[in-house]
Amino acid sequence: MKPEISFHEFSEFLPTFEPASLAMKKKILICPLDWGIGHATRSMPLIRAFLSHAWEVIIGGSGQSFFLLKQEFPQLTFVSLPGHPIRYSLSNGMSWTMIRQLPAMAAGYFRENQLAGSITEEYAVDVILSDNRYGVFAPGCFNIILSHQLNPILPGWLNVFHKPFGWCVHQLIRRFDLCWIPDRESEPSLSGKLSHPPGQNIPYRFIGTLSRFSGVQVDNISEKISLLILLSGPEPQRTLLENKMLDQLKEFSERSIVLLGVPASPVHYWLNEQVEVFSHLESSRLLPLICSAETVISRPGYSSIMDYLTLGCRAILVPTPGQTEQAYLARKLHDLGICFSMPQETFDLTYALDQSALFQGFNIEWNASSPDGFIEEVENMLLLKHQKP
Repeated sequence: MKPEISFHEFSEFLPTFEPASLAMKKKILICPLDWGIGHATRSMPLIRAFLSHAWEVIIGGSGQSFFLLKQEFPQLTFVSLPGHPIRYSLSNGMSWTMIRQLPAMAAGYFRENQLAGSITEEYAVDVILSDNRYGVFAPGCFNIILSHQLNPILPGWLNVFHKPFGWCVHQLIRRFDLCWIPDRESEPSLSGKLSHPPGQNIPYRFIGTLSRFSGVQVDNISEKISLLILLSGPEPQRTLLENKMLDQLKEFSERSIVLLGVPASPVHYWLNEQVEVFSHLESSRLLPLICSAETVISRPGYSSIMDYLTLGCRAILVPTPGQTEQAYLARKLHDLGICFSMPQETFDLTYALDQSALFQGFNIEWNASSPDGFIEEVENMLLLKHQKP
């Protein structure tokens, strides 16, 4: 593996710019991707870390992830920075669906790049942290991209183009000054071949896994529940899984809670005497539920997996049809004997619960790291560049 660049070597490649004022609070613009809420949840520990280092944090975004962060951090400044929301196919075939959306995604790239430039000028931003949004960077700022998909897997027959597509992704990442990878560099890793190896000539740091629940204590668990179902992800597949789950839960007789994953549309009702349904719950209310649940059912989104790893819970994974990253992660964890995985189209709740009992769950040793050291490195880079003639 290509060795990491040292700080002094790396600083020579950074653009020369002047932070708004190193004597004042440094400002960072954090922009998570709005394809579900996972990118927002994994941004939470980074937001807290920057705040603890006395940074002024500005959140840019749109949609459900934007709404979620407003709930969690109401004291922060929020600016609209819409991207291009992806639409998934009603069937498993994603190849043509993705191709049809390419022009709109390209237009969204240039639009968000222009907006990022305007926002950084208006708010005198020093650093941009873009979570998988390739167009969110600006001249005059130190630009960081957060991503675990440096080697993406394409759907269906499109995967024959994975090498040229990977090259294009690496070119987009190189527009940033630094790539933060939320995983550990050594094996066994969590992201596997999605980010190992990270690619040539990409300044990167493996910053460790990120969970909104890291360092958070559970004071009391009021009740034990049998099943917690966490729905999320792009439409229409989120709704299709919701309908399938609720239909199979109608006669379920054990205490269960379903979160629909739509924080902007408040809902609360009882499906039957044992099954309670919410649109969304804040992290402070969700954490005790995950800890008290015998089994969690969810998409194998990377952010969800990092949460389960942090909490050591048992999970059943249902990949979004056509989402190759989730299919890869679910199969990887299934083959390792950690989580049972089952396709959405054939999902059977009773069978899945029976099979899940044969898997060990996320009760595995994993040394979590803190982002503090990486934030201090960025601060040193800002100071060094400010001092250069």
